[in-house]
Amino acid sequence: MQVLLVILVLVVHDPMHLFRATLPDGKLPQLEMTQQRFQNPAIAKTYGFRYNAIIIGTSMAENFSSSEIKSKLGARAMNLAMSGAKLDEMLLLLSYTFSKNPQIKTVIWGIQPDHIFAKKEEPSEENSFPTYLYNDNMLDDILAYVGKRFFLKPQSVAEDHLWNWYDVYKDMGHFTRSHYFETACTLIAETKKTKPLFENRIPAISKILAAHPDITFYIFIPPRSALLLKKYADKYYAGIIAFSKLLNHPNARLFDFTQMRTLTMDISRYKDVGHYDAMGNSEMVSAFASDSFRLTQKNIPRSLQNILKYKQATLAEFGITKEDIAKYCPSHQ
Repeated sequence: MQVLLVILVLVVHDPMHLFRATLPDGKLPQLEMTQQRFQNPAIAKTYGFRYNAIIIGTSMAENFSSSEIKSKLGARAMNLAMSGAKLDEMLLLLSYTFSKNPQIKTVIWGIQPDHIFAKKEEPSEENSFPTYLYNDNMLDDILAYVGKRFFLKPQSVAEDHLWNWYDVYKDMGHFTRSHYFETACTLIAETKKTKPLFENRIPAISKILAAHPDITFYIFIPPRSALLLKKYADKYYAGIIAFSKLLNHPNARLFDFTQMRTLTMDISRYKDVGHYDAMGNSEMVSAFASDSFRLTQKNIPRSLQNILKYKQATLAEFGITKEDIAKYCPSHQ
């Protein structure tokens, strides 16, 4: 009886907004960043009716501005990005969101070579993924409230700031040269060879594009820093070749933002070797609107040549000096 009472209280309290929408237009519920896999399906189910676009991807997609997307692309987007998202998690979230929101007409989707060459891994509760929130059975949604983590006050944010982490990390001093080198030093010293690329998940991505021909997919490779692109150039080269197969879908608009060299070559705009500032997301939205850095059958060679330039470049060309190595990476000299 006590358990039932606790469940009833939580359902009424409903901090995740699983069962009803109580927030005004422009506001969305947000738990801790570590709970995105719980919160996002709730947003898609309960608040999705307000939107006609989705943002999906990893932390590389979390700093997109929904208001800027509306201004430049004419779409109202909800940000359903998940830090460290795996391809099969994103595919499941997309399918679930489409099933609840047939009005969705635009998807902005960040995909990296690690996704293209990932082994198939079905999301499961064993992997801390709440699959019970991604079906049509509302009764088992209550399972999300079996745990102390949700005995909390409901939090809400402006839709423009949902999952946005840039300002927090900037205020913490993470967008500094010294912080960048905390990851850069390890990458500079890395000597192991890239593992062979056996898997190719393009067919899984193609399947969802083919199933929704009325939806326009803006699919992009994020502009990670030049140092990372140099170290994993072979994987990115193979990834772009595989990525280009999606051009067979008329509803796919592909963008290779590794070519955005004004960003990738500027250390000051990264908090580590992979994560860029919010202005980078803004520049990508402008590129979607203007078709800049868009991948086509004709310019695939140019995109591949760009990756080779990273591979052949020296650290000095990336703005990494001998003084930087001595100061920030003394153990790697």
